[in-house]
Amino acid sequence: MSRGRNAGFLSIALLALSAVALSGGPALSALTVSSGSAGGYDNLAPGPVSDLAVEVDLGGPSVTISWAISANDFTRQTAASSDFTSGGTFVNVNDVPNYNIYRGELDGELTLLVSLGSGVTSYVDNDVEAGITYVYAVSAIDDTGNESDKVESDAVNLGPPPTVELEAPEEMAPVVVEVTMTFEGEVDVADEDAVDKIIADFLAALEAQGIDTSRITNIDVSSGSIVITFEVAEDEEDAEAGSALEVVAAIDEVVEDAPEAFAEVGGAPSLASTTTGSLALGNAEIDEVVTGTFSFANNAEDPDAILTISPTVAGDGFSASVTSLSLAVGESGDIDVLFTAADVGNMTGNYTGSLTLNTNDPNNRTTLIDLSASIDDGLKLQAIDLSSESLGFANVTTGTSRTINLTVRNTGDLDLDVAFTLSGDDAFSWAFSDTVVGKDSRSTEVTAIEGSGSLVVKVTFAPTLPNAAEGTITITSNDEENPTVTVSLTGAGMSATAVEVLVDANGEQILGDFVTTGSSAGKVDFDDFFAFADQFNTNSEDTTWNADFDINQKGDSLNTINFDDFFVFADNFNKSGTYQVLGSANTADGSSSK
Repeated sequence: MSRGRNAGFLSIALLALSAVALSGGPALSALTVSSGSAGGYDNLAPGPVSDLAVEVDLGGPSVTISWAISANDFTRQTAASSDFTSGGTFVNVNDVPNYNIYRGELDGELTLLVSLGSGVTSYVDNDVEAGITYVYAVSAIDDTGNESDKVESDAVNLGPPPTVELEAPEEMAPVVVEVTMTFEGEVDVADEDAVDKIIADFLAALEAQGIDTSRITNIDVSSGSIVITFEVAEDEEDAEAGSALEVVAAIDEVVEDAPEAFAEVGGAPSLASTTTGSLALGNAEIDEVVTGTFSFANNAEDPDAILTISPTVAGDGFSASVTSLSLAVGESGDIDVLFTAADVGNMTGNYTGSLTLNTNDPNNRTTLIDLSASIDDGLKLQAIDLSSESLGFANVTTGTSRTINLTVRNTGDLDLDVAFTLSGDDAFSWAFSDTVVGKDSRSTEVTAIEGSGSLVVKVTFAPTLPNAAEGTITITSNDEENPTVTVSLTGAGMSATAVEVLVDANGEQILGDFVTTGSSAGKVDFDDFFAFADQFNTNSEDTTWNADFDINQKGDSLNTINFDDFFVFADNFNKSGTYQVLGSANTADGSSSK
């Protein structure tokens, strides 16, 4: 490892030695050189850190470790290769790219906690527990792994452990403590007899230590080491039975004080536990905030014990009233869990989240709570609804046209952004209000349809040829469930010379002749009335719509079969005539095929 500014002197010395070697002088013994020297060899460790200090925050709890950097922690230039005759190519290097932070319990082994970069002079260790004494050490390390001496700190104690008492909201379901105990032995989980024996020995060991095992459920054994997981539930019927956490604390005490009790299971175990539960905050109205309150108390016996609780909330709309809570012995405090309807846009729906409560009570480190809330009468997302998914124009004489209204509705509360694209036969076109989209511009975009609003699209079929025609209107929108919908268009052009209509003796068309076969041919009678009655009160938005029955196409009667059409039919009831090719007679009110 280089000693910094001495590197230049060492390079000069190496040049002199190289000259001796080239001149055939005596053989040189191996040199010990730093990473800044020619050839890149490095077997020297950097200098150690100095002024190591530790500071304890009992309220965290946390420990801050600080130090002065190694004397070799600075940037310098060094040759990029061992060729010193070329004028040299140099790079910037630092002989201390990392510092290693070690931690161990008093009289225990130091283990690597974290590695930090050059120039760093402090580190905060938040993963500590009250009631434990720790020792820290810091070393400098170079690129080739040479490590300086470890500089150890004084022992630091995190203070006496607190005892948390939790009072959950009334709406919260009983908590369950999930426990994992890991033993040193091994087990083949495919061997059912071996697994059953481990479970029996485990329960017997607990019972021998006075642990009530009746509340231990869902026992599972996994392999590698012997890992036993189980749950401890609250006893809602017997208040004297103690909480689930108290049962776990009793098991943990056996693990600490009498590990030999588990000799038959697989040796001394380690224990970890997590408390779980669920809290339903209920329904929130628009702009309302619904709350659940968790109350905490520090019931430790040692007056110097400080209890800290840190909530972490996840999920849209959920939050906590504080970021942390610190309680001395005998003190109590609350943490509110909130669901704010406005934070999710007051949108109707069911919402889920999670609450993690971390404390420095070694017997109740983590509590996981599933959260839920709902908004039943809030705003609804934009949603598209069509008056019809198909428009049938039936037979339309060439040179004339028929228009059917397509209504696009927004059944939600937020704006519905829509865009239309028309494809297919050129005989189809549309209009928004009075603006017609022509054949050269077959798509348009509507900025928005407001909540509960609608847009009427006038779709027109104007055939120029006597043949069938098809088209499609594709509507894309910001409706999350139906981003794309289509409307099919069908119609047929009929030549005027190929269409026969019923006319009277004066050549005037008799409207209402819907049935042109059998005894009903050539007259407007009850067969036509019954056919008309089946279509009465339908309009162009209905799937059963038949445009042939829309015999009054004036004003409000256009595209709907109503009394205006009935009055035209009634005026022609019982009339008879002869069929004549359309175009050779003087027809009224437009034209209609038979």
